[in-house]
Amino acid sequence: MKRNAPDAIWHDLVTIISERWHVVLELWPVKAFLAFLGLMFGDITGAHVALAIVMILDLIVGMMAAAKEGRLDSRVARSKSVGKLLSYMAVLIVAHQVEVTLISTPYRLLGGHVLSAAIIYLTATEALSVIENVEKLSGIRVARSLRGVRRLLRKLGGSHVTNDKT
Repeated sequence: MKRNAPDAIWHDLVTIISERWHVVLELWPVKAFLAFLGLMFGDITGAHVALAIVMILDLIVGMMAAAKEGRLDSRVARSKSVGKLLSYMAVLIVAHQVEVTLISTPYRLLGGHVLSAAIIYLTATEALSVIENVEKLSGIRVARSLRGVRRLLRKLGGSHVTNDKT
């Protein structure tokens, strides 16, 4: 089967990256950075990846909703996105460090649950934001059944959960 030009370029790019990836991982700055990330966040799990994916989706859909409403400003979007990313990273770092501290106690108090709870909370908050932005884009009320979840997140400290129509 013959591939078209964009597919062939994509295939070649993926092949080059996959063949040379080990060279990048052998560079000491890359190793130092990955070690630092491991120290700060612990093992990167599927939950971390899911949070990152939902955050990226929220950024894209949020920008689309802002553009539709005529209030898209790259400076504001950039500062809000960077601010959110830094605050989420701080929450995850603190949660991991608290978890490490609790696990190192003789009683292994809450071992393995602090970081998981933080990731679940942040992912749920981001997912609700995606749903709200989809509602703005489509004009269809999607999240009517999620009022209880919004109230719960707000009670748990998520004052940034918006558009609560309850």
